[in-house]
Amino acid sequence: MLTSQVNPILRPKPKAKTAKASATLIKRNLRFERRHKREEQLDATRLRRALEHIDRLPQPGWAMHCVFPGNFNGWDFIPAVLRLIQPATLRHLAITTLSFNKRNSSQLLELIDSGAVARADLVASIFFEQAEGNVEMCAHLASELRRRGSRFATCRNHTKVICAETTDHRHYVIESSCNLRSCGNLEQLTIFHDAGLLEFHAAWIGGLLDS
Repeated sequence: MLTSQVNPILRPKPKAKTAKASATLIKRNLRFERRHKREEQLDATRLRRALEHIDRLPQPGWAMHCVFPGNFNGWDFIPAVLRLIQPATLRHLAITTLSFNKRNSSQLLELIDSGAVARADLVASIFFEQAEGNVEMCAHLASELRRRGSRFATCRNHTKVICAETTDHRHYVIESSCNLRSCGNLEQLTIFHDAGLLEFHAAWIGGLLDS
């Protein structure tokens, strides 16, 4: 009679040390910076909050790769960018996300009203809009953004991108796994300083809003 067995080579028994390391990963902050032909790796295990880890933005041509525990909102990186680019502000902010909350939407409107953001585009998921009963919130945000010369749309979206063009001609792009609202999970993101990449993302995001 044939019996099934687990191949110990394909599925080795986890070592205690490895299992312990995996269990503590969620509590760690990791960052890796890269430039062509040059690499730098930083381990920020002593930092308590994700935003404390973003103490600077990458230089032109650089990218910063990060992993964070889920103790933050994806939205929180927008105030962080605004803090780090001072005294400049944002000429244009383009965001795609699966979901957001009322706090995110009200703070976005406040940033526009204060002059910190001149114009904003936001694309969210139509499934978020419909499945969670958020039609009224999305309609309100769309109306308020339109009144401020900005735009909002929902579609079959699962991308999470933030494009931030500053008034002093810097171009930051954040590509990440996190939504604007917190979901309490391990998340990754990459921050780029790249005008071409920002133009690429802004173009297809704008196409969604124009359609």
